[in-house]
Amino acid sequence: GSTVFRCIETHTSNNSALDDTKFEIEIFGSQYNGNWSDTTYYNVGDIVRHSGFMYYAVNNNFNSTPYNDNGNDDWILLSRSYNFVGKWSVATITVESTTGLQDGMLLSVVSGIGQFSNNTTVVSVISDTQFTISKMPLNELVEAGITGTLGEETISLDTGNSNGTVYKTGDIVLRGGNLFLALKDISGAQDDGSTLDYLDDTLWELVVPGKSFKASWIIGHLYNLGDVIYYNGSAYTCNTEHEASIINAPEDNGSGYAYWDLLIQAGRPAALKVTGDLLTYGLSRQLDNDGSTVFDESTLGDTRLPIGETEQLLSVSENLTVYWRDIVDNAETIFVATNGTDDEGYGTFEK
Repeated sequence: GSTVFRCIETHTSNNSALDDTKFEIEIFGSQYNGNWSDTTYYNVGDIVRHSGFMYYAVNNNFNSTPYNDNGNDDWILLSRSYNFVGKWSVATITVESTTGLQDGMLLSVVSGIGQFSNNTTVVSVISDTQFTISKMPLNELVEAGITGTLGEETISLDTGNSNGTVYKTGDIVLRGGNLFLALKDISGAQDDGSTLDYLDDTLWELVVPGKSFKASWIIGHLYNLGDVIYYNGSAYTCNTEHEASIINAPEDNGSGYAYWDLLIQAGRPAALKVTGDLLTYGLSRQLDNDGSTVFDESTLGDTRLPIGETEQLLSVSENLTVYWRDIVDNAETIFVATNGTDDEGYGTFEK
């Protein structure tokens, strides 16, 4: 380095690192030595670049990586270097050509080896041959044929291969409404596809908190920390990354866990959604796609009764719930003429 040492013990030097037990620092200095190498002897005061960061040697050392999982006593961080790489993604797909591919396209495998997770979409097109996706594939793609669909537009991609997205130390990514800094090199092997790996503070550092508006809440969409949606007129902020389903919807969803924080409260919703809806007060939790839900008597509020069908009557149950029932099943309804006799054996039953 540029530090001047004074010998305090007679000895014969060799090609190894300087023996600091036989020297004292006379004049302290520093020297830039380019990119760090595992074959170079470094002395106190040497400055190197490693994975985008600048490090300063505080001990003489050899093959001592400036940063590792357990920390390093031979180097201190001198300065950081940053590189914004766009939206975060768990996996990268390599194809022959990305021509025609658009962000947000819904992906499926039509041939070859591999399978996408449900509702996997394109996050970003990053080159002529690579793009990133929103979810880890269920099975690794090998020479797969892929289709991408957005609205009425569909394109075909050839020889698709998947790998975990690699981030370098100093990379900055946009994840939801937040900017995160990679604190070390993150390879696909380190990422199991969890949507919660951003909570590992040895991998990512929150640089700038923020929010990202995503319009109305949609089942099947992957929401990131800081995403903002509106639901029943109110605005909500995502507090945990997750894939949207009826059990993690905003408001009371029956799961016992709140994935959304209220951002802007709307006026009391009327609950009416389509033509013919009737407004009533009762159990207001929505039904899942299979018709199931959890009624725990704690979700009373404004709710909708969809319009009935022909030959149905509006009725009230024993627990005061309004519902529609078929006339044919209602044996208690008797039709008589205005001058008829209200007695057994009189009157007729008609649909």
